[in-house]
Amino acid sequence: MNGYVSIGHTKKARGFKGALRVALHEPYLEDFFATEVVFLKLNEQLLPFFIKEIVEEGDLVVCFEEVDTKESAQKLTGKELFLAEKDIRSATGQGSSAKLKEEQFIGFTIFDKTYGEVGTIEEIVALPQQAMAIVRYNRKEILIPLSDAFIEEIEKSNRILSMDLPEGLLNL
Repeated sequence: MNGYVSIGHTKKARGFKGALRVALHEPYLEDFFATEVVFLKLNEQLLPFFIKEIVEEGDLVVCFEEVDTKESAQKLTGKELFLAEKDIRSATGQGSSAKLKEEQFIGFTIFDKTYGEVGTIEEIVALPQQAMAIVRYNRKEILIPLSDAFIEEIEKSNRILSMDLPEGLLNL
């Protein structure tokens, strides 16, 4: 399919609300998180599916708009996933998809496993080691590392970033 790149495939349906497990090729993981639409090959045609939510639970689980039952999700199992070539950045070296991925979190609310609601991400600062989110917490501006080690779940549709922050980080 000209103009499109295979990035993985769908696996089994999960739950009763139309969620699907997906397996992605490693180089395209960041591109997948940065996009709003993927294409599935159905009946020899690529059809667009808009991403409603992505959840990381060991496997990646994706919810598509207008796919809201287990039955409709089961029809999409075992299908090849594609992105438009213009949306591929990490494998081609065009731009910084990591930067795009991190900047998408501006406006997200951080919830910590222990402390509950921390605050809304106001800005992202790219440091050499990692990206840091600037959040107001207890009337102070704090930096929170946007590390995969701390991020537990991303609820794109609700703009929530669930994290398990290191003890003491919010008390600095």
